[in-house]
Amino acid sequence: MTRKDFNKTLTRLCACHEAVDWCAAEPRLSPAKLWATCPRADWLLWLAKAIDRKVLVAAACDCAVTALKFVSKSEKRPAEAIRITRLWINGLASIEEVQTASDAVAAAVYTSNAFTAAYTSAAAAASVSDAVFAARAAASAAASAAASASYVYATSANAKSKHHKLMCGLIRRRIKWAEVEKSLATGKAGA
Repeated sequence: MTRKDFNKTLTRLCACHEAVDWCAAEPRLSPAKLWATCPRADWLLWLAKAIDRKVLVAAACDCAVTALKFVSKSEKRPAEAIRITRLWINGLASIEEVQTASDAVAAAVYTSNAFTAAYTSAAAAASVSDAVFAARAAASAAASAAASASYVYATSANAKSKHHKLMCGLIRRRIKWAEVEKSLATGKAGA
């Protein structure tokens, strides 16, 4: 994919202005280099939303786990939702079990954004009925988990940046540029 094609794709998919501006400020970088240096986890997950759903949900879980340190040790629901979602990814839990774990966390979503991170990871898996909706739900949930883990707990710009860097690394370990590029080139992205 050329840089020109990538820029057109961002426009076609209605990328946020902040992401478009960041890309514009890096005119010499190829799309692969942009992926490798992107400073925002939510942008990476958004761009990858059309890849295999289970891979995307696994990346969302990885991001959500980073928020668990902000949950009281006595509160087990967020970690349990992530655990059951990971079991689903590996074919060891049903979507109904994921939904039950997700529902258990949902009541606490507004009291703790660490709960939001866990809930959205589980919801990415549980709230789907077809492949197109699955990609959208997973991308939305993953981005929400990443944002929750980063924005609420990191009060300084430096802390936010460090947290995004951590999550970007986790995402890039699971999702390679070639997978994203293929989904963009086949027109599946933004579905």
